[in-house]
Amino acid sequence: MTSPIDNVHDDEDLVVFSDEELDENMPEFLDDEDSFLPQVTKCLLEIFDRFDVDKDGTLNDKEIGAYFAATNDMDFSDDEEEEMEQEVLQEIKDNFETDDNGNLTKRGFLEMYQLQTLSEPQETWRDLQKHGYNEHFVKQEQSVLNKVDDALMKSALCDKEE
Repeated sequence: MTSPIDNVHDDEDLVVFSDEELDENMPEFLDDEDSFLPQVTKCLLEIFDRFDVDKDGTLNDKEIGAYFAATNDMDFSDDEEEEMEQEVLQEIKDNFETDDNGNLTKRGFLEMYQLQTLSEPQETWRDLQKHGYNEHFVKQEQSVLNKVDDALMKSALCDKEE
């Protein structure tokens, strides 16, 4: 079975800084009280909403899997990575806010990113870049990752309907 990512080849619109450029171009994410700046919250919630395929305000396991696949260049379709996906899902459910069904809430998604940003801001910056945001937190026009996100969302939606 091929992954939706296999069908995306056009990376000319995607701009990702080298490690040397990363620190120099990395914007601030948090205010003096370690809360996200409003524009960062807006970006993160846009990413959340993009993967909330069923539009219920939470991310279920398939939606979280699609998010991680797109963000971390992972394909959870093989057995080894499927086991890793289950571990990641359990860790998320154990540490961040979920609803009564075990789905990640928007608050939980922001909690996950706040923890990451406090310990590894470069990872948050890489994630935002992968989802098409520039150093001014402006979404760039249809980057290759937007195409991947769209393909993964369609795949998650098709799987859900089966």
